[in-house]
Amino acid sequence: TSNHTVSFGAVAGYTTPADQAGNVTNGVTTTVTGTYAVANYTVSTSAGSGGSISPTSAVVSPGGTASFTVTPSTGYYITGISGCGGSWNGVRTTTTYTTGAVNASCTVSASFAIYTYTITASAGAGGTISPSGAVSVNYGSSRAFTITPNTGYHVADVLVDGVSAGAVTSYTFTSVVSNHTIAASFAINTYTVSTSVNPVLGGSVTPASRSNIPYNTTTTFTVTAAAHYHTVSVTGCGTGSLVGTIYTTAPITSNCTVTANFAVNDGTLSVNV
Repeated sequence: TSNHTVSFGAVAGYTTPADQAGNVTNGVTTTVTGTYAVANYTVSTSAGSGGSISPTSAVVSPGGTASFTVTPSTGYYITGISGCGGSWNGVRTTTTYTTGAVNASCTVSASFAIYTYTITASAGAGGTISPSGAVSVNYGSSRAFTITPNTGYHVADVLVDGVSAGAVTSYTFTSVVSNHTIAASFAINTYTVSTSVNPVLGGSVTPASRSNIPYNTTTTFTVTAAAHYHTVSVTGCGTGSLVGTIYTTAPITSNCTVTANFAVNDGTLSVNV
């Protein structure tokens, strides 16, 4: 009598030969035995852009559970975790996710989104800022703004988060990690109008000058000839007009000079200095 053990592998069934099942043939007894093992399941993971899941997979026995740590990358937050019968607790930062009872291979998935911030940009009368309004910026990104005065205006100041950045025409927020504000203000250009008299003793223009004349507005002067002189012409600061003794300039767009020209009356001796 001799005993031999022969493996037929992990088969689902086995049929003995007709003359061997429980029989002794030529001193050999045939015995069929089976060994059984519990089938485990694999829990895989899938992490979207902006984060990770640890461990990346787990082997679980039937009815068991597995836990995973879900971690968003810097500047990102968790938007959802699902799969394998678990329930996300709604925590957006690093959190633990536990599956339900596992009875088949399955996958735990996590999704992430980048934080965004708002830069509120505004401009007062006399100019524009671009872009304007509520401007969305991703975490860590930069955003540039252009400040443009209207014709005849200039930038008076730019406030960034309430602090003056000066009369700049552009500003860039770098590495944004919070909300911000930027507000531009403008002022109208002003000019000085000087006067000139020819000849110097031929008369006068009053006042002698005017300052702080707003862009594109007119101003007036009184032109008076001296004794024995008369006014010949008044020019300067665009095509102005002389009505009686009042000279009105054209709209002022730059510093300029009003010149009054006088001439001596006929038969009267003039002395020029």
